[in-house]
Amino acid sequence: MDTCPACGSHRVFRSRTRTRFERLRRELTSKRPYRCHACGWRGWAPEGLLVAADGEVADVPPAPPDLHAIDSALSKARGEPVAPEPGRRKRPPAAKPSRKRRAK
Repeated sequence: MDTCPACGSHRVFRSRTRTRFERLRRELTSKRPYRCHACGWRGWAPEGLLVAADGEVADVPPAPPDLHAIDSALSKARGEPVAPEPGRRKRPPAAKPSRKRRAK
């Protein structure tokens, strides 16, 4: 579940089952109870919503995988030149600022 149906927050996590009915429902269906840490709402995820895994925070999207490391390893294995990592360019060394002496 990615957002709270009551307040729209992304701070929604799985909740423990409390009653025998909830345990039975959990065992017989794929549904799980959820709790919103922002507003305190507690309920079952409606049908068709994204469900986060245990301990996963749905607040922040996962970082994209680092595919450059795989590309560079394959290039090295084939004997091809390795392309520089996108977004990282070699910068020329910065010029050192000259120090002028003050006349006394």
